[in-house]
Amino acid sequence: MHEKGFARLHVGLRAGLVATGALLVLNAATSARAQEAPAPPAETEAPPAETEAPPAETEAPPTETPAPPEETEGPPDGTPAPQQPAPVAETETEAGTGTETETEAGTETAAETGTGTETETEAAAGTEGDADAEPEGDVEEIIITGSRVKRTSFNASAPVEVITRDQLEYSGAQNMSDVIQYLTAASGSDFNGRGQGTWGISQINLRGLGPQATLILINGRRVVPSGAGIGTFVDIGQVPVSAIERIEVLRGGASAIYGSDAVAGVVNVITRRGFEGARVDVSVQGTDDFDQDEEVVSATLGTRSERARATVSLSYSRQTRLLLEDRDFTRGQNISAIGYPGTYIITAPAPDSGAALGVNPDPQCEEGTGAMVDEEGFCTVENRRYSALVDFNERASVYASAEYDLTNHTRLFAEAGYSRLRAEAVVSNFPTLQEIIVPANHVDNPWRSPAQLLATPLPTTEPAIINGDDDTVRGVVGIGGDFEDVAANTIAEDWDWEVYGTFGASRYRGRVPDNLTEPLQEAIDSCSDPSNLDDCFNPFYSSNDGTGTPNSHEVIDRFLGEMRWQNDQELVTGSAGLSGHLFELPGGDLGFAIGGQYRYETRGSQVDLDANQNHFAFVLGNSDASANNEIYAAYLELVWPLYNGIELQTAGRLERYESTGTNGNPSLGLTVTPGSIVGRNRVARVFRDLRLRGHFASAFRAPSIYQTFNGFVTTLDQFDGEGLTPQFRAVRTHGNSDLEPESSTAMSVGLDWAIIDELAITGDYYRYDYTDIIVAEDAQQIYRMDMNDPRIDRDANGNLIAVNTRLINAAEVVTDGIDFGAIVKLELDDAGDQTLSVGAAGTYVLSFEIPRDQVSDDVAENVVDCDDETCDVAGSRNDATFARPQPRLRVNFPLAWATQSHRVGLTVHFISSYDDDGNLDPDTMEPVEIESWTTLDLTYGYTLLDTIGRSTTLRLGVLNLLDQDPPPVETTLAHDPQTHDPRGRLIYAKIEQEF
Repeated sequence: MHEKGFARLHVGLRAGLVATGALLVLNAATSARAQEAPAPPAETEAPPAETEAPPAETEAPPTETPAPPEETEGPPDGTPAPQQPAPVAETETEAGTGTETETEAGTETAAETGTGTETETEAAAGTEGDADAEPEGDVEEIIITGSRVKRTSFNASAPVEVITRDQLEYSGAQNMSDVIQYLTAASGSDFNGRGQGTWGISQINLRGLGPQATLILINGRRVVPSGAGIGTFVDIGQVPVSAIERIEVLRGGASAIYGSDAVAGVVNVITRRGFEGARVDVSVQGTDDFDQDEEVVSATLGTRSERARATVSLSYSRQTRLLLEDRDFTRGQNISAIGYPGTYIITAPAPDSGAALGVNPDPQCEEGTGAMVDEEGFCTVENRRYSALVDFNERASVYASAEYDLTNHTRLFAEAGYSRLRAEAVVSNFPTLQEIIVPANHVDNPWRSPAQLLATPLPTTEPAIINGDDDTVRGVVGIGGDFEDVAANTIAEDWDWEVYGTFGASRYRGRVPDNLTEPLQEAIDSCSDPSNLDDCFNPFYSSNDGTGTPNSHEVIDRFLGEMRWQNDQELVTGSAGLSGHLFELPGGDLGFAIGGQYRYETRGSQVDLDANQNHFAFVLGNSDASANNEIYAAYLELVWPLYNGIELQTAGRLERYESTGTNGNPSLGLTVTPGSIVGRNRVARVFRDLRLRGHFASAFRAPSIYQTFNGFVTTLDQFDGEGLTPQFRAVRTHGNSDLEPESSTAMSVGLDWAIIDELAITGDYYRYDYTDIIVAEDAQQIYRMDMNDPRIDRDANGNLIAVNTRLINAAEVVTDGIDFGAIVKLELDDAGDQTLSVGAAGTYVLSFEIPRDQVSDDVAENVVDCDDETCDVAGSRNDATFARPQPRLRVNFPLAWATQSHRVGLTVHFISSYDDDGNLDPDTMEPVEIESWTTLDLTYGYTLLDTIGRSTTLRLGVLNLLDQDPPPVETTLAHDPQTHDPRGRLIYAKIEQEF
């Protein structure tokens, strides 16, 4: 950790202590008032050890009544809990979430149907009593996703989805990539980390607005972004699946509640707590022809006493490689015009040399090397055996939480996590993309003419290995409580307070093999004197028959290099909050939450000396760079119960960034339950459990510290137009300190409706207006519009080396669509021991409009619908735009049968067809259609009670039962890796043992 990081941590903790002091003063003041009030009744005993204690990760304390123990949520085989109010596992947090917001019907919707998403339906949990009647006994208050104010019912004005632990276990998900793959509200997520420099990293991309526009939280608190790649995103896979209690997905802009980055929505990972005992899980998943597999071993340990609770989860996973050559659908793809033997471009052939003007393949091209001469004369090689559909990675991770009750109303809490990722990506040997010239007097030059070399310097017999290592640490320490013991019978007796600090750091190290340009050119130039070839490198040498001058390992080692880089990112926060109720309104008490936060972010990148000096032939190099930012935030939220069945939510947040200034964002939400307004017994049964909701929010995303870097990052892209087939060249993206924040407005209207006891539906219309989006200037457009643009770097011979781009506020997206879901549940016997449920959950994208100037003329005229200003790219792969793939329709159709010990699930996943704007028919200029994709998953679980320990559960399943290949796409990986899974049929087995 940098020295400045320690300094900022000190400042954050000091701010937290000041806030704690202020709260203690308030505590004392309310205590003084309490002394004047009638004495409260004597305190009851502390809750017994076996009940679940308040969570450690909360921003505001839970109610005094603890939630039921975690292990009592339902039978261990995943069958639904009996017909009773769903337990509420509170985890009030800085983000205002962390609570199990699903109602009973909502829980059953997800757990039984296995949709992978759960839409809460408050109406389905209603009882037949009159809404005006007083509830019997104490009613526990909860914190709902998207709010920090506790209330007695679930009234979220923005749609929320929940993926429960049962769903994770029954889906066969081995990692977070598997979890998010069928999240219908996400589009263009990176499942296998195939992005450049992000191998092994998983991202979520809600609404297709970019991973940076989705805020990722753990237990409601911010997480340090990964040091990998060129963007700002959190590695969602850093928390072991065994440690996850559920995942809550808030769909909608939420900066008024959460601050920057919550443009498309929020994904909150809630970890397990209150667990007592031990549990060991072992799972194996692999393809049916045994060419790729994944193993996961995990353990969870928990203990508790009258005042203390602690839980720790450990996990180790290992995923093996799957090459392109292992799948038939990749045949004919990944053909490279650069290999070994190579191709030579001759601009001035010597007389009687036998060389042609232009393209000349190596004479040894087809002599048993696996290469072939194409119709344009290039010596090409198929790289299917040197490129991976799924890369190797292994991850070890641990997550722990603990809390201790200082008193019945004050607690200490802490969390700690560590994740270690080791990934290996395989690619074909890197070519020498700066144009190496073989002189005419080279002893083995068959044409005696200067020749421009297009080749790898060595035979491609083994793939090149790119290494990416990511280490992430996280820590949380805090104290929280309520004023009930000192402020009984005052306005503050139900107020909750919390102060906490967090620290997170990510270190990503990458290593890429490449060739050093100058030593390689020198070695080739050393071949003119036949009497002294000690330093000579002969690109014409054939290992097949020993033709030409042999190459020594000593010479080769001089130009073989490895570019190395290290990215460090840190996040320090200090936060304090207060919440409770103020005065009574016709529908209940006015709720409030108020608080502040301090954040300090820093990022630094270091590369090796050769990279700094641009010595590499393929990736050229990168630059050292660093940046940091300080953020101060304050928020206020009010929940107005205007009348029975009518609730208004208002919120606002100010965030001041040292780099870009102050941003203010409001939000407004409304929920209406008609049956509660007039009384449930006064409306027809079909309308009693209907709830309407609407939400409007302003959101923003400040430029990340990567985007304001004082350096650049090098990636690769294909360019053509200079007489050659498309070739990879470097693209250098430079940071920009003058960037403005991105801004957005989001709105949604929807309903939850339990029409009858057996049928519930949900639906939402959403719309986002997202402006000033930070994108890199289009390198392809720069190149096509003016090949002499000063942003284009060329060598002394005029050959393209690199295109330089900047990050700018240039893009805009307006998108809307519909989320929908339905669940039918039937009890097959009088006791309700057997249930059958069937459902559907999906998203339909109505439009995804981007500026016309961000779309090439070919695509605008032949693929998407455009007017003078915008183009609707919904239904397109968006290979030629800054957007991600946007199939219009994604739907999951689950079917489940469950008893106390058995559960059988069948789920159909459907993704609609869409246009491939990256491949236009050369005759008609029409796009190639990427076909729709339908897969079928079959799962089974059986639980044995009273065996070894507490229970033993066996899970078996077949994913992609019909072994459907992904739709073919004419690209390097022969499919769309951000939409489809290339692995084919997968078989898994898992055993869970609880003690």
